[in-house]
Amino acid sequence: MQGLIGTSIGLIIGSLLALFTSWYTYGHYAFTYLPTGSVVARGGIALLFGFLLSVLGAWYPAKVAANMEPAVAMSTNE
Repeated sequence: MQGLIGTSIGLIIGSLLALFTSWYTYGHYAFTYLPTGSVVARGGIALLFGFLLSVLGAWYPAKVAANMEPAVAMSTNE
């Protein structure tokens, strides 16, 4: 869930920055010729990959901890 929320926030901020930059550079033409369908499709792909990366990044440590004894998995080594 954390990966999905983080990816969504990054997608929104990145999209807003890209829109602002193109508006600043090209004026109102940036919104006139904006390929909305393509932008939404690529945003969905980015959201999917961000979610998959966060799942893969959490899977291995969770698998290792699941194979340990609970007292060992919860202990801290300093």
